[in-house]
Amino acid sequence: MKYFEFTFHTSPCTETVNDVLTAVLGEVGFESFVESEGGLTAYIQQSVCDENAIKTVIAEFPLSDTEITYTFTEAEDKDWNAKKSSQRNDRKGDHIQRNIDRTIFSCSECGDDIRCK
Repeated sequence: MKYFEFTFHTSPCTETVNDVLTAVLGEVGFESFVESEGGLTAYIQQSVCDENAIKTVIAEFPLSDTEITYTFTEAEDKDWNAKKSSQRNDRKGDHIQRNIDRTIFSCSECGDDIRCK
């Protein structure tokens, strides 16, 4: 899937403003948000992006005295899920190895503890 990356600059840039902006942008199709200096970075699939809808939610922003501007570019086209899956698998392998390192078995013949290494 291809995405647009929008950079929203908010003034004032507060947690409340960014939370409300996240909510209204989610209503018009944005899927992912990252707080950035001065506002938010948000991602939307190109196939559902409607700039008129974005302009409308900004114009009707419910917090008075808030100024919102934005720019956008085409986001890098790569499989983000594959990277996350690979990172999860690496961490899972590390976790399993650490657990094995700490596992203690008892010898069935003499009863002594044997640490698995």
